[in-house]
Amino acid sequence: MVLQLNDVALERLMKERSWTFGVAATKAVLAPNISLRSGGYLEGYAHPNEASWRVKGGAVEFLNQHGEVSTRFDTLRQQDGRYGMEGRFRLGGSDEIHALWEEGETTVSGNRTALVVPIHDAYFRYGINLLFQSIGSDYDIIFVFSTEADRRAFATMHQASAFIRYHAIVLDDHVSGSALSVIAERKTWPTVKKFLALSLVHQFYDYILCVDAETFILRATGWTEAAGRIVSEARWFGGLLTEKHGAERNIMYASAMTLAPHADHAEIQKISRNWGFYSWWWDLPVYTGATIPDFLKWMAWDTSLQFVEKFGHNLYDHITYQFFMALHGGFAFVPVNGIAHSLEFKPSSIVTAVHRDIHPLRWTNAFAYAQEPEFYKASDYLAVYHIDRKSFPQFSLD
Repeated sequence: MVLQLNDVALERLMKERSWTFGVAATKAVLAPNISLRSGGYLEGYAHPNEASWRVKGGAVEFLNQHGEVSTRFDTLRQQDGRYGMEGRFRLGGSDEIHALWEEGETTVSGNRTALVVPIHDAYFRYGINLLFQSIGSDYDIIFVFSTEADRRAFATMHQASAFIRYHAIVLDDHVSGSALSVIAERKTWPTVKKFLALSLVHQFYDYILCVDAETFILRATGWTEAAGRIVSEARWFGGLLTEKHGAERNIMYASAMTLAPHADHAEIQKISRNWGFYSWWWDLPVYTGATIPDFLKWMAWDTSLQFVEKFGHNLYDHITYQFFMALHGGFAFVPVNGIAHSLEFKPSSIVTAVHRDIHPLRWTNAFAYAQEPEFYKASDYLAVYHIDRKSFPQFSLD
């Protein structure tokens, strides 16, 4: 039976098994047991023609030492419960068909939660830091790169290992050149990358959190439990903006209205208190995997130029989702009196007061953490965000 999988599903399948590499016609074995590791590493075989691997356009590709495609395995079959792949060798004028035969299954994480991390080259060090802090975590990491060159450059910053695990999505594999130009001009890379990842990975996870690379992990476990608590409580907290917060009102307006269907606009204006309720950066930005298909349908998501032209720098992905869940997912907006903004830049005295008096949080900003680190460690906080902000104490990654 011939199968077709999207790139994320195919990458997962390849990593979750070991493979025999050989010649299809003669069954000659070139490598009896190889593993396809994160970052494009091939473990168990070394040859200039098969220096790395990737998934692109629904096929597995082996690349030579110069980054050229040597074999593209574009036929995937399953027979008697085992997988096999075939593809033509593309170098040297040979018509030889190479094959990968499933050797066996390898240990997989089984994680119910994923962190989606949009990343670009200036922040690769943060991504590597996040990756190593996440060894043994109860979440998977999904990096969303802008280009294939970025993906390969990031891979050179870590070694091959069964313990270093992440999935890779490359934006320009999924959007046109004209759409990329608009994204670059408007600097909407992070938001488009997050929505793309949600559309590709939601079926594999109960919970997805879209976070920045500049996140410092305090605890690598407990994320699924924390995400489940937020979903079960079904509340989005937020501060109430004043007349001085024009920029924040613009963010709420753009995030709530731009992608929402017109039929929901009046109700959105009502529950947002004329966009005076500011819900950004209060608690973990959780998405429920099962709700994402309806969410994407609600906002008519696609990867076309016409769609990405709607995006601007004021559109924040999770606020859009919060309104969808408030309208169609049973969530309530809960204002926090006395705080006219969010916890994004607040000192520890305010963050800890919210934690103790309103509801317990699970992550905090770097400014608050630096003031009172022992409280956050003792209170089982999972992460610190904004470790890149120059106005905060700097976290050295050297």
